[in-house]
Amino acid sequence: MNYSDIYKNEELPIEDRKLAVLEDTITYYSEDPKRRCKQGKACFYSGKSVKVDTKGCAIGRLLPKEVSKFLDDTGFGGWENNEIYSIIYSLEDTKDIETMKSIPAWFKSLDSGNFFEGLQRLHDEDLFWDKNGLNLAGKQQVDAIKLNI
Repeated sequence: MNYSDIYKNEELPIEDRKLAVLEDTITYYSEDPKRRCKQGKACFYSGKSVKVDTKGCAIGRLLPKEVSKFLDDTGFGGWENNEIYSIIYSLEDTKDIETMKSIPAWFKSLDSGNFFEGLQRLHDEDLFWDKNGLNLAGKQQVDAIKLNI
């Protein structure tokens, strides 16, 4: 199944689109948990600094590559600092406004109800993953995310 056909389709209900992003994220990282592009406690939007074949972090995989690279190069943080909101909406504070304007509307439309924060936390926290993918704690976190969709 190509989840991106669902989550990029703004004509579908937002709930279906968020569930597609969540399932896509779970599938991608469960296939190889090393793809989570973590180095110590840090993760990278683009995955460029990690010696693993990855498309980036949970949020970075959804963004245009130039945006993910820009975020890594400028040192933007993640969900815990509410910086995902800043990434999407604070264009005037960036050094590269044109790059940030390339964030697609379908991506922005998914940012409600702390969805991205929950998604990124699922990605970031080691306690949700083991060598085989999502573990029991991770499945419980997924259930909590689904309750907020």
